[in-house]
Amino acid sequence: MTATPVPDDGAAAPWGTAEFTERLRAVAEDRYHDRHPFNVRMHEGELTPSELRRWIANRFHYQRHIPVKDALILAKFDEPALRRVWVRRIQDHDGTAVGQGGIERWLRLGEAAGLERPRLWDASRVLPGVRLAVEGYVNFCRLRPVLDAVAASLTELSAPGLMRTRIAAFERYYPWIETEGLAYFRTRIGQGGRDSAEALALVQGWARTREQQERAVAALTFKCEVLWALLDAVDRASDTVPTGASASAGVSGAAAGVGALPRAPGTSSAVPGDASALVSGQASGDALSLASEWASGDASPGAVPPGPSDHSAAPRVPGPAGGPP
Repeated sequence: MTATPVPDDGAAAPWGTAEFTERLRAVAEDRYHDRHPFNVRMHEGELTPSELRRWIANRFHYQRHIPVKDALILAKFDEPALRRVWVRRIQDHDGTAVGQGGIERWLRLGEAAGLERPRLWDASRVLPGVRLAVEGYVNFCRLRPVLDAVAASLTELSAPGLMRTRIAAFERYYPWIETEGLAYFRTRIGQGGRDSAEALALVQGWARTREQQERAVAALTFKCEVLWALLDAVDRASDTVPTGASASAGVSGAAAGVGALPRAPGTSSAVPGDASALVSGQASGDALSLASEWASGDASPGAVPPGPSDHSAAPRVPGPAGGPP
C-alpha cells in the first residue's frame, strides 16, 4: 500500500477505494475465526463428539440471532431498494415457510449430531461467554450507525472459504454426522459470497472520509473479536459443568464470569482503525469492555461519531441489486 497524502488542514485524506478494500480484506483474512485453535482442531479432525456437540449447541445461539441483527440493520435504511435487498438475509435464515431457512438447517445439523431440538432452543444452557458475545454484537447493530453495522457483517468475505474447509473436514473426520446435516454449510457458500459483495459495495460508497473508513475497519475488527470470544467460551468450557449454570440470570458485563475477548495469536493490542474508538471513552483495545457495554446496552448512542448522516445521506443504490452507488 502506498502512503496517503495529508491535506493542508491536517486531516488525513481518505484511502483510495483499492487501498480501503485491501485494509478491510486484511482484517478478515488476519483475524477471522478460522484461525482460532478450536476451529483448527475441528478442521483437523481432533474434536471429540462431545466437543463438537457443544459447539453446535452454543453456536446455535448466534445463528438464531442473525435475523435479529439483520432486522435492526434493515430498520436503519431509508431507501426501499436497500430494504428489499437486506430483507433477503432475514429470509435466508428464517425461511419463507415452516421447515425452510438457515435456522432450520442448523437444527437439522444438531439432529444429525445427536442433539434434540429442545436442547438447541434452550437458551438457559448457553455458555455465559457465548451469550455475552452474541448480545454484544446484536446491541452493536442496534446502537451503531448503519455504516458500522454493515461493515461488521463483512466477516462474510471469509465465510465461503471456511464453509468449504468445514464441509471437507466433516465428511472426512466426522462421518458419524449424517451428510444431510451439512446442508447449512453448503448453502452459506453461495449466500456468503453474495452477501459480502453487496455489503462491501455499500461500505465503499458510504465511507467517504478517512474517519468513516477507519470506523468501518474498526467495526469489522470488533466483529472478528466477537467470533473469537464465542469460540473461546466453547473451547474453555467443561462438559462436566452444566452450561446454563450462570447463564440463566443473563449477562451483565464481567459478572457472567467471562475473560477478556481474545485476540488472534501474534496480534498486538492495537487494532486497525482503533476498535477502542467504537465505544466513547475507551482508551484501550480491551474487547471485553467493548462487548460488555454493547451487551448491557449501556453504550450511549449519543457518544457515537456521526456516520454518513448516518443513513439518510447514504448514496442511492440503483435498483434492487444492491450494487455500488
